[in-house]
Amino acid sequence: MSRSRYNVVAEHVLQLLQPIDDTLKVRPKDNISSRELQLFWRYHGHFSNDFAKAIQKALPDNYEFVSYDHLRNKLEAKAK
Repeated sequence: MSRSRYNVVAEHVLQLLQPIDDTLKVRPKDNISSRELQLFWRYHGHFSNDFAKAIQKALPDNYEFVSYDHLRNKLEAKAK
């Protein structure tokens, strides 16, 4: 039997995350509710691995994920 690899937190972060462009800034969307903003930062602080997984999925195709420092909110990626 195969186990599902669906990650609820990472998928929700993807919905709340501003699209990542060449500036590699990680920030929430401007048009989310205050509750969603609160959840975004809660995921950031309490589920850092799932949060990083969402960032990895959100990266443009021309970048490869290297690391994400959730304490400094710093994304490190290299161009492919």
